[in-house]
Amino acid sequence: MNPYLYQPKNTIAHRLDPRTKILMLLAGFVIALVPKTLPHALGVLALVAVCVTVARCWDAVARIRTFLFIITVFTIVIWGLVPRGGETLWLFIKRESLVFGVLTAIKIDAILMMGIIFLATTRNEEVTVGLVKMGVPYVMCFAFSTALRLVPTFAHTGATVVEAQRSRGLDFGTGSLWSRMKAYIPLMTPIFLVSIRNANLMAMALEARGFGSSKKRTFYIQLKMHPHDWIALVVTAVLSFASLWFAT
Repeated sequence: MNPYLYQPKNTIAHRLDPRTKILMLLAGFVIALVPKTLPHALGVLALVAVCVTVARCWDAVARIRTFLFIITVFTIVIWGLVPRGGETLWLFIKRESLVFGVLTAIKIDAILMMGIIFLATTRNEEVTVGLVKMGVPYVMCFAFSTALRLVPTFAHTGATVVEAQRSRGLDFGTGSLWSRMKAYIPLMTPIFLVSIRNANLMAMALEARGFGSSKKRTFYIQLKMHPHDWIALVVTAVLSFASLWFAT
């Protein structure tokens, strides 16, 4: 399985300038955080679902569906236990607490899905160049893009270690939930050691190539704003102001 989320497809989301997608992502975070009512939050989530459909990255979202489910349930349960308001639904669970938990879970899901859209439609190289063109120091851009690249690399390393242990007879699929969780604990050591080794190799490779010796850099990828980029930014600005207006 490909550990990376980026999927090369011919969609309008893929053709947008990375600077446009970065600004849209930041505006999307604001749009997702401002709702104070469930209808408003559900409307934002429906808008995010439309964006996922336009970007044709539902398969990328499906790859984190278990994580989304766990986050949703955990958020609703935790906030549902925090006293808020006066109307009691059952025992000590308040109606306002449960509503706030659902509202918070919808916001988190919307933010995560927007992040998936960005990662599934933007290459790491485009992210780096886009941030540099927006005035962010190259060292910070490189660190950010490297972090995006290393996360799936670590996930791939973990999957490789799991498959190697399965081939040696270690069973991860039987027993209780607690037993299956404990079976993964011994895998942390090889994954951790492999991660440290990869980070050390990358540091030596960067040092050997003189990373940071020159302040002026050139890039193979050349960015240019097109009419559809400006249209996307205008639509994003309108949606942002509309969301802020509904929240007041």
